[in-house]
Amino acid sequence: MRPANRRLTNQRIAAAQKLGKKAWLCDDVGLRGWGRLVARISNGVSALLYFRYSVDGRYYSIPLGPHSEHEQPGYMTLTQARDRVAELSTLYRNPATRDVRTALPASGHAFQQASAPSAELVVAPSSPTDPAPSRASLLALCELYVAQLKADNKTSWRDNAATVKRELQPQELAMKPAASITPNDIVQVLRGLAQRSPYMAQRLQGIIHAAYEAAMKNRFKLQRLGGWDQFALESNPARNVGKIDAKATRDRALNGRDLGLLWLHLNASPARASIAYRFLRLDLLLGGQRCQQFLRAKIDDVDEFARTITLRDGKGRRKKPRHHILPLSDLAWKEVSELLAISHACDSDFLFVGRAKDVSCHHQTISNATSDISKVLASVTFGDRNVAPFIYLDLRRTTESRMGEIGISREMKQQLLSHGLSGVQETHYDRYAYVPQKAEALKVWQEYMLSMAEAQRSTYLQTYSVRGVSKTQRSAFHLLPRQADHAAVRFWIDTEFTQFDNPALLSVGLVAEDGISECYVELLDAERESHCSDFVREEVLPLLGLLGVRTSSQAELSAHVTSFLQATAAGCSIQLMYDCKIDKDLLSKVLEEAPQWDDLKDHLVWCDVSAQVNASEASAAAKSFAFDASALEGVGRNHALIDARALRAAYLVAANVS
Repeated sequence: MRPANRRLTNQRIAAAQKLGKKAWLCDDVGLRGWGRLVARISNGVSALLYFRYSVDGRYYSIPLGPHSEHEQPGYMTLTQARDRVAELSTLYRNPATRDVRTALPASGHAFQQASAPSAELVVAPSSPTDPAPSRASLLALCELYVAQLKADNKTSWRDNAATVKRELQPQELAMKPAASITPNDIVQVLRGLAQRSPYMAQRLQGIIHAAYEAAMKNRFKLQRLGGWDQFALESNPARNVGKIDAKATRDRALNGRDLGLLWLHLNASPARASIAYRFLRLDLLLGGQRCQQFLRAKIDDVDEFARTITLRDGKGRRKKPRHHILPLSDLAWKEVSELLAISHACDSDFLFVGRAKDVSCHHQTISNATSDISKVLASVTFGDRNVAPFIYLDLRRTTESRMGEIGISREMKQQLLSHGLSGVQETHYDRYAYVPQKAEALKVWQEYMLSMAEAQRSTYLQTYSVRGVSKTQRSAFHLLPRQADHAAVRFWIDTEFTQFDNPALLSVGLVAEDGISECYVELLDAERESHCSDFVREEVLPLLGLLGVRTSSQAELSAHVTSFLQATAAGCSIQLMYDCKIDKDLLSKVLEEAPQWDDLKDHLVWCDVSAQVNASEASAAAKSFAFDASALEGVGRNHALIDARALRAAYLVAANVS
């Protein structure tokens, strides 16, 4: 039995929109070969109505307009849409006009009113002296403007192209000649759009205004794309249209306390190894760069020897992007080196890897992560108050405000943020990159941010460990830290020893979770060295004495390692991550000989991570990159500290890729 025909209704459209998913709904009247009315459901916008038909097995959709339950300019009710579909269906059922697009005036859009919906419809050719509406329409003007943005390597061209296609193309005004558009025409289109999305109305208004300005300026320029002269424009009707206020200007800037709590959360959350969290940490360390510019950074933009990263600032009217060079401190370099390892492991050219290796992380991912963090911090009371909500756009305002507070000059802030750099001097003369001055300013900034974090450290840890925080608050968001995550600090370890049969310790290396805190100690013992295997003599012994501390006392080595663990863990439990049982056994003996052993033994947890770090090509690539990076220090693999760094990189990459 054939199921009952489903008609398109306002209730059906509303129900589909509530689901928040993209979908196509069909107005099934039970007739085949007549074409159909369909509705496209998208997130955050009105349903778009189309007339859909097929020719020789290929489907075509002619836009009718956005849907509305009630009659209003720029929209169509279902009754109006069905009347228009009936006219187009008449054309479709006529063999001479079966491809409805070719039978319609202008460019084939349904908004062009046919003089009569009869089967004998004939379209008269335009006069050679008149501009063809399909080529000189408002839609064609905006599409040429987007093409010019693309030719000028402006990254905004994609978003603008999507806005033109989604918001302008379905409108009747789109096919009207651009030269005959009036301010009232533009107002009618924007008014309906502003009711459902003020932001999109503001965006479309800006595109139309810029397209007219570009047409009048580029008409006789030889270095621009051709086609501007066909519009023959004398004025810009969008100039007289009032500006749409999509949203009030934000003034939220995090104070020092909130900034410190944010930094602690970025380093302590279970999501700390994600690309979004890595981006946010590095972004704060570098003073708060523009999100999309920063996300476009590639691994080739990182200078490993000079320890700098170059961003390309194409914002504004620049014909060529401005090279914005930023120095990397030790803390920032640790973040960048791990991101480079992930990029190499994923075979991606981008520093911030996206869902596929040929794309970068999307800016909406960063925005969503920031909003999630804001909800987490706002859901718990730190001391006597919560953290007020914030979004990603507030972070750049925060960094510039706090930099001014600690005495960084306005001119240096402009250089750090690539903001407000204009005028003849900057445009034509000053080519100095100010890298040393930027490094000094970023050092001051990072010291301030870390001091704010240290001041809030006990409050942050205590808040997530006391029982006063409700279970609902703890589970409200997946980013909320669990007690176990803050009760332990991880260390990756490695040792070098004489031989496998009867191993004796030669050196030990430990790398803390932050990637900054490290400990490396060598044990000087001529007798032990005499018992080394041939491999150790050739590969390990030549690397001793290049880094770290050397001692001839086992007790001194034990005291040094245990002091490092206790100072870095700051009262938290300690997780020691290893991939070889001999490493665990040797380090256990070292710790057991320390005077602090009784205080330490109940807080130690050993974790064998060999399965995680040896299970994927990504981890192997991360290890290889870590070894290559360490070569700059004159050492490489088979060195305890370097191997511990590689183990940490492999583990974090494996966790991130999975």
